[in-house]
Amino acid sequence: MKLGRSSIKWRLLPAVSIVFSFFGRSWVDFYQWMLNRQERNNSISKIIAANRGATGKDRGLYDLTRSEYHLAYMKRHGLQRDKRVLDFGCGFGRSAVPLIKFLNPGMYRGVEISDERLRIAREWLVREGLSDVPHEFIHSKNCDLGYLIDESIDFFWAQAVISHMPERDIRKVLVALHRVMAPSGVVLFDYVEAEENFVRHTVKDFFYTRSQMESFVTSSGWSFKRLTDWNDDLPEVERNPAAIVLKLTK
Repeated sequence: MKLGRSSIKWRLLPAVSIVFSFFGRSWVDFYQWMLNRQERNNSISKIIAANRGATGKDRGLYDLTRSEYHLAYMKRHGLQRDKRVLDFGCGFGRSAVPLIKFLNPGMYRGVEISDERLRIAREWLVREGLSDVPHEFIHSKNCDLGYLIDESIDFFWAQAVISHMPERDIRKVLVALHRVMAPSGVVLFDYVEAEENFVRHTVKDFFYTRSQMESFVTSSGWSFKRLTDWNDDLPEVERNPAAIVLKLTK
């Protein structure tokens, strides 16, 4: 089952992106429109059904086996029940469901630009009996994280998000994180690493070299560690050696 894509003529997206730009709309406006079109006829029931009998690559974005792996990975890198988490680009709730189950009530915040994906995430919480557990979903395109007060986050998680963001928006988030993160907070995000001198991006993907990403991070006032354990215990999922996780510290 092909999920989401049936509602979009993908070959037309570059032209649509140009139209958005012509009328002074941002890339985030375009990407929000694209995600909403992609998910408008989707549901958590369809996603669950598509997972049955499929493995790894065939499930792709909607691979629900990744949910528990995301939680295990965060715990490996310092997540505890009493930590205040920001799930940046939470999508349809793939990390939200295990996080809300694990964290103390009220410790989870998820932010997402697509209201259609948030609709699916809420459907999933209802299905799991979690809708009454205190949590917060935030619908926002604000890369300045203006919806958060100072030092209100202990753990920042962004999976498969940074590689869909232009440089200017990545820099905005990195600068804003200094304000919203607690002094001992943990920042984890992954990105798809390109070969040096590779400058191309697709209509929805941005590929940055190691030196580019390290420049974004350090010029925004962060130190970082490159983690090498991402995907290390998912034998059924096709490994992508270009998927790199950075752990940032102040």
